[in-house]
Amino acid sequence: MNRIYKDLLVTALQQMASYDFQKIAWFKNDQGLRSSFEEDYFAVFDDTGLAYALEHSDVVFGKEADNALHDLDDATNAVDEFLWTPEEILNSPEMQVVREKATTALKFIQESKAEGVTVEFVEVGQPL
Repeated sequence: MNRIYKDLLVTALQQMASYDFQKIAWFKNDQGLRSSFEEDYFAVFDDTGLAYALEHSDVVFGKEADNALHDLDDATNAVDEFLWTPEEILNSPEMQVVREKATTALKFIQESKAEGVTVEFVEVGQPL
């Protein structure tokens, strides 16, 4: 059974959904925050075990939430972090779509009844 760091995923999605967080963390700041589009992407999909679970057709949160997470992954593919500057990414229509998809995924996760889930949710610190 695949394992997911749910709390870490929710936090990462909140950051991916937040223009205000990105406006600070993606640039030099005095608030101790450091991130980038790429780091936010990996925080959602790789650091949590989510990408592996979705690739293996696991049911993570249920149909609606999982579809929203797939939609989010698709939306991130429209962002070219190699050709665009962080400021261009931040203010791009493509990134606005990513933020909207992340917000939608969060909503469905929070509403999920966890019916048919085929993964195990674990606390950070436990091995995936």
